[in-house]
Amino acid sequence: MKKDNFKINLKKVWQYVKKKKGLLIINIFLNIIYCAVCIIIPLISAKIILNITSGLFDELLITAIMLFGIYIIEVIVSYFHGKLLQIISRETLVNIQSDLAKATLNLDIQIIDKNGSGMLLERINGDCNKITSLFFDISGMLSKIITLIGVFISILVINKYMFIYMIVNSIIIFIINKKMINKRFEIDKNKRKFSEKKTSLISELVRGIRDIKVLNISDSFEKMLDEQLIIDNNYNYAMASVNRKLSYLTAFTQYLFSFLFIIFGIILCKNNLLEISGFLIIYNYRNKAFNSLSFITKINESLKDFNLSASRIFEIIDGKDFKKEKFGKKMIKNAEGHFKFENVNFSYNGEEKIIKDLSFEIKPNETVAFVGKSGTGKTTIFSLLDKLYTIDSGNIYIDNININDLDRDSIRNNISIITQNPYIFNFSIRENLRLVRPNMTDEEMIEACRMACIDDYINKLPQKYDTILGEGGIILSGGQKQRLAIARALLKKTEIILFDEATSSLDNETQQKIQTAIKNMQGEYTILIIAHRLSTVINSDRIIVIDDGHVIAEGTHDELINDNEFYKNLYHNELE
Repeated sequence: MKKDNFKINLKKVWQYVKKKKGLLIINIFLNIIYCAVCIIIPLISAKIILNITSGLFDELLITAIMLFGIYIIEVIVSYFHGKLLQIISRETLVNIQSDLAKATLNLDIQIIDKNGSGMLLERINGDCNKITSLFFDISGMLSKIITLIGVFISILVINKYMFIYMIVNSIIIFIINKKMINKRFEIDKNKRKFSEKKTSLISELVRGIRDIKVLNISDSFEKMLDEQLIIDNNYNYAMASVNRKLSYLTAFTQYLFSFLFIIFGIILCKNNLLEISGFLIIYNYRNKAFNSLSFITKINESLKDFNLSASRIFEIIDGKDFKKEKFGKKMIKNAEGHFKFENVNFSYNGEEKIIKDLSFEIKPNETVAFVGKSGTGKTTIFSLLDKLYTIDSGNIYIDNININDLDRDSIRNNISIITQNPYIFNFSIRENLRLVRPNMTDEEMIEACRMACIDDYINKLPQKYDTILGEGGIILSGGQKQRLAIARALLKKTEIILFDEATSSLDNETQQKIQTAIKNMQGEYTILIIAHRLSTVINSDRIIVIDDGHVIAEGTHDELINDNEFYKNLYHNELE
């Protein structure tokens, strides 16, 4: 573990914890009281035994009452200490998770494409939970160190021989624990890498369970999942094996040292080098010392674990290892809907170009269709326009401003993309629509749904606009999802609406409804359509033909059908 790295991570977490600095100070004060109580209890316990053996029963009653009072203080202090830790830990966890979620939403989409959802889920859930619990393990070390120091000072005052014996015992136990704990940490470190893959696979299983059933690929999926579960189980077994060895070895060591402690104590007492009262006090301190030492030994693992989890979290929050989206500072409040691609080049992997020297211009309130064979870069154009990806070279302009100079809201508040399978959240219809416009009125919501040709369906539902749609909008058909997405776009009041093959897999009736919804918007919005069925875009103001990542022709349907062989073949192939 790099010390500099640990200090940096500790400072970063402290920025979250110090928001509850007052509670933390109170908690440290309670910690000190608790340590003092832990040191006092063995002294009083020994005195009780001496009172019994000496027949001092009057004094015994007073001592017993004192011990009871001390126990009451211990319980009260321990309760409030735990309560305050819980409050600080909970709020720290919420704040770290919130910042991590925000940072995740700002990640470059290629990072998510490359690493999958498991990487993010493990960090938001697993690492965030670990980092808060581990931080307070570290804070708990304070009480253990104070207790251990207090115990050893007390033992030294009582008997120097016993002090030397306890020091030797402690060193041996520390070495044994440290060796086993280092093994456990290495196993856990490797396990986390595979846990991300397992989490991604389980996430895919849950989200794609219907397709898995329909495609009858359960066996293949189970095989992949089993492989990950076996790897995960092997790590769990290795961890359990180390824990079991550590537990048995620690128990054996403590039993052996307890036996030797008694033998050594008897020898000292017989030679008048130790009084019986001192022996009893040190015997009671012995467990306190071993427990504190065991905790402090394990803290080394906690420190490494804390550093690992913190590093995994802050490499996303800080954006140093995971690239974040980059935006400019210029703002457009209400875009006119004019934009231009100028010699744009783009590749997903930095090698094979998907978009090649692409140039075209779209005017405000124009309806333009993009057509071409599958895999020629049409959907990529939409992704670049919404700045989900950054171009390799060239320029993209929105209202004559370079897209790289615009802030995020100026781009995404002015553009809506309706995909072939838009994601619908597991909320009510009303809540799904309110996401894009929190202050919408019922009249605005109903009008948007009417224009999107989905109001008739909604009104037939028992709960109407308060109907819960299920995960991914499972109760809706593909066409209904798209029409709800159109209503969402209308409520968002963007000037540019992009339809990414929104009618490619629909029946004729549903396709006609979406065509009607698009027609309702023509002339008032800049509309771009990626079309699989050319018959759906023949009435567009303009059609741009894309092949191999660049424009090969553009014009109206009639112009292209007469003048462009490529477009003519696409159209006639569809009719056939």
